[in-house]
Amino acid sequence: MKTREISYDTWITYGEGEERWDKMEKASSCMDSTAMEMNDAFDATGQYQHMTARQVLQNCGWNLRSAMDRAVEWNYYDWEYGRNPNDLSIYASPAYSHYDFGMTQYLISDDEGIEKFVDGIIGDFVSVPYTYDPRFRLNNPVNTILTKSTRCPKNLSSNCIEILLESGNTVFAEHAILTASFGVINRTHRTLLPQGFPGRSVLDKFTMGYFEKFYFRFRNKFWDHKSEFILDSMEGHPVLMWHPRPHQQESQEYVLQVTMTGEEAKTFVNWTKDEIQNYLMFRLDLLYPGSFTGADLVDRYFTDWASSQSYYGAWFEYGPQASPADYLQLVQPEGNLIFSGEMSCKRYYGYVQGAMIAGERDANQVLAKLGKEAYDDRRCD
Repeated sequence: MKTREISYDTWITYGEGEERWDKMEKASSCMDSTAMEMNDAFDATGQYQHMTARQVLQNCGWNLRSAMDRAVEWNYYDWEYGRNPNDLSIYASPAYSHYDFGMTQYLISDDEGIEKFVDGIIGDFVSVPYTYDPRFRLNNPVNTILTKSTRCPKNLSSNCIEILLESGNTVFAEHAILTASFGVINRTHRTLLPQGFPGRSVLDKFTMGYFEKFYFRFRNKFWDHKSEFILDSMEGHPVLMWHPRPHQQESQEYVLQVTMTGEEAKTFVNWTKDEIQNYLMFRLDLLYPGSFTGADLVDRYFTDWASSQSYYGAWFEYGPQASPADYLQLVQPEGNLIFSGEMSCKRYYGYVQGAMIAGERDANQVLAKLGKEAYDDRRCD
């Protein structure tokens, strides 16, 4: 584990910078404990106080002193939350997923990886008999959802949902579950949900975490492949994390991954792919001067979650002024429309398991309202 000083003249090894790593680790643990106590206090009393993650980290003894400190903090905070500690409420912490599921990062294709989790849930669903609904369509974009329709068919209640599709067709349903990204809801709510919903007045208190990955395949490996990652901190520039052995690319021997997170991940939103590549190659050349040329790069792949119209960010987060009371209002149903997805899973928002558990929970809520067999799923609470 290594970090560059801002001059790029010397390497700072883990041993030489151990005091700052230890300081941040203790402050991070203190922040999580504080967040848990504050969340528990709200659950018990309904009382809360506005504090940013930065304020709590400072109370826990952590203050930025150098570019190396910024890289260390980035590794402990920005990497996990997709934003700077200044940008998020303390209620964005802690990462309960780590406490409940452990810190181990399994590979996508491992026996213990996410495929096992997904396959298990899919297996539960396909084992249950179901009747195919001819109204069900994949990849049929929705323009508008009317939760107070005046055109409900006679076979539905007066509280039915009217869904206007991009194709021009209309679907009526007794109940509906909305699983759009918070970034999409925040940008499109006036046209998507023109009749309003309880969370509209608190939308601006929440935000999205940002996280982008860039992959490069070279003809030869010239980088240090023994390190799990290299933190690259340069004053006046985004912090980068280079992955000499990308998890999702274990079989690709000559693939180098670089990650950006937080507000800095939006740096390249208006850049062309060539401009992004040139900048990242500039930073890589400072790490390994003279070790490669442009001709050595044979392929590239960049994510674009920050600008994607399907996401506008990587995952949901609490803004600096957001409270747990605001959150409860944000995810409150509007009539027979349920707001689902990872943002609605209080304990595991931001994670795949949060999205899947929320979907299972909300499907059971609809089944219960229809008088079908269901169970009360509290795993997200």
